[in-house]
Amino acid sequence: MTNRTSISMHMLAMLVALAVMWGGAFTLIKVLIDTLSAVEMAAGRLALGALAVAAFLAVRGELKSPGRAMLAPIAVVALLDTLIPYMLVGWAETRIDSGAAAVLISAMPLFTVILAAGVLRSETVGPARVAGLAVGFAGVMVMFGDPTAFRESDGVAQLAVLCAALSYAVGALYARRLLGRVDAANFTASKLGIGAVLAAGAMLATGGGRGFFDLNGGDTVALLTLGVVCTGVTFFLYFRVVAGIGSVGASTVTYMIPFFALVSGAVFLDESITREVVGGMALIISGVAAVMFGPVIEAAVRRMVRRHALAPA
Repeated sequence: MTNRTSISMHMLAMLVALAVMWGGAFTLIKVLIDTLSAVEMAAGRLALGALAVAAFLAVRGELKSPGRAMLAPIAVVALLDTLIPYMLVGWAETRIDSGAAAVLISAMPLFTVILAAGVLRSETVGPARVAGLAVGFAGVMVMFGDPTAFRESDGVAQLAVLCAALSYAVGALYARRLLGRVDAANFTASKLGIGAVLAAGAMLATGGGRGFFDLNGGDTVALLTLGVVCTGVTFFLYFRVVAGIGSVGASTVTYMIPFFALVSGAVFLDESITREVVGGMALIISGVAAVMFGPVIEAAVRRMVRRHALAPA
């Protein structure tokens, strides 16, 4: 029998794996943005991600249609959780660097907390979780370092990334309601497939598509990695995490993404890692732990207070 601790550690490991893959995505986007437009990149990564997940399910004999009644709701999630944020971030990275984009995406948990408290009545956000979110966001800002980098960047691009974070948050909360009607794996395959169709339509409508013929060998590998690993595999894992610990807990993966985005940039783009990264990561890990184990922490504090109140003077 699996106990609560082992489940929590398993979910934490999945969160770290997601952060590594999504952090690397910002570097890959930066590599590809000179060759592909934002909509071309979105169409390519969504198509590859959909094919990867569908192939995995087909081999296991688990691939199935979600049904006509689910197509429209899944299309809404595809827009909110893939196409809109992919295009916004891709466009933004033509004007700001990948590290700034990764930091700004960390606003997603803040949006998620506000929306979850008002929409998902079954998901509680207690003091420990709120404190954890604040500590995690502080860690992201410490890790980014000099705040003047934001002021020197394109303000509209910064706003675009914040809108992408909001779109991710709304999409995650809406997807949580749909996961009870279809399994996470087939939900992911359908969402990515529908998203790919929508992105292809937007690409053709805007006269795009020629950028794919300009890809060299390195660009092709980057696009394959972005689509198969950073899109297909990650969404399959993400919905498993949402189903296991809730949208607020799962959204804290965005606190770890900037760290791994900077590590990826250092390895592949020869960017430096500063002491702010080390200090920021310590705060981020603390914030993630507080959000994940917030109810347990609050229950322990209440027991301690109750025990102290009942103790003889």
